[in-house]
Amino acid sequence: MKKLIAVLVFGALSYGALAQDSTKHRDDTPWDYIMMKKGQLLEVQHGRQTPVKRNVTLVNGTTIHTNGKIDDSNGKTKWLKEGQYIQMDGKIDYLKNMGKTN
Repeated sequence: MKKLIAVLVFGALSYGALAQDSTKHRDDTPWDYIMMKKGQLLEVQHGRQTPVKRNVTLVNGTTIHTNGKIDDSNGKTKWLKEGQYIQMDGKIDYLKNMGKTN
């Protein structure tokens, strides 16, 4: 009986962990984003940083070029500045604000 209860508790806890939003950490920090750090454009996927070597197109149609130029889906051009990051949905913010809730 104790084993059955242990299995049920483990299953419930596992299900809760799987049901969480996979695009953000518990503290609201995004899992995947592109940032400008020390003049280099870096893509961060699940905490692993790699240099961006090709243009990246986001789900909303925004294109990020390797030099930090951003062509948004409305046709406007922006630049990712030092210390900024862009989430995979196109939202831009500063790294110092990452994980803070508004």
